[in-house]
Amino acid sequence: MPATNYLTATAAVATAWGTSGNWSGAAVPANGDTTTVANSAAILDASDQSAVTLASQLVHMTFIGTAGSTSAYLQLSSTIATFGLPGGDTVDAAGTMRWKQNFGSVQTAITVINSSDSTSDANLEPLRFLGTHASNTLNVIGGRVGIATTTPTEVSTILTTSISGGTIHFGEGCTLGTINQTGGDVRIRGAVTTYNFDGGTIDSYGNFTITNFNCSSSVTLNHRKSGGNSVTTLTCYDGAIIDLSQNVAAFAVNSLVINGDTIIRVSGANPGQFTWSSLTQNRGSLTIQLS
Repeated sequence: MPATNYLTATAAVATAWGTSGNWSGAAVPANGDTTTVANSAAILDASDQSAVTLASQLVHMTFIGTAGSTSAYLQLSSTIATFGLPGGDTVDAAGTMRWKQNFGSVQTAITVINSSDSTSDANLEPLRFLGTHASNTLNVIGGRVGIATTTPTEVSTILTTSISGGTIHFGEGCTLGTINQTGGDVRIRGAVTTYNFDGGTIDSYGNFTITNFNCSSSVTLNHRKSGGNSVTTLTCYDGAIIDLSQNVAAFAVNSLVINGDTIIRVSGANPGQFTWSSLTQNRGSLTIQLS
């Protein structure tokens, strides 16, 4: 029968995930189990638990140890994974400075509520994940998260991403379906199928296309597709302000749809940088503004 396994507060300082004595009931988590990692400073190695698929895993901010190593990931699948759960008022809640996990090919729903402000690995995020299932989802409310960012050759797939706070960095090897952003910061370095933007910031650099970009807030777009469309269909709603001026290179879209008052800011060094093949103006105004 599936069980709930708790990493004990007395777990060894340097240990393997698969050490039974580190878990409640002296049992290593197995298929269908739920794990809770909290109130511990254990250093969980990058062991291969890829044969195990948890029903759920919970990692609290009171876990201040690490999982994975500088060069390797903890290999462990989970259907649901939640990180950054709050701790009690009387315990340290600094969060782990490294949790690296490879979920493998199992469909996973990841939620990040919070993370440490610091990292054990310079210039990298404290929470870093890999996963290749075509229907993986990621929901970020706070914290700092990296998907396939440790090395340039890493690959991962996220079908649906939702972010309302915190930071997500997507590596160049990511396959991204839909991103729904209402806050927080997102860094993308590759193609996105649909991007629904309603707040926050986007750090977009590279030679790629966003197929559908739906905008109802102020955003800067710096990516450019050489010899093609940077966005295939750009749909703007009331409040859309799209700043292209920080990269003077041409920014082409195939279809521009105006559903509310819209401002497109272009570089004074290249006033004609923004072009479109077709325009549908349903309502509202379109203003091209030099910056």
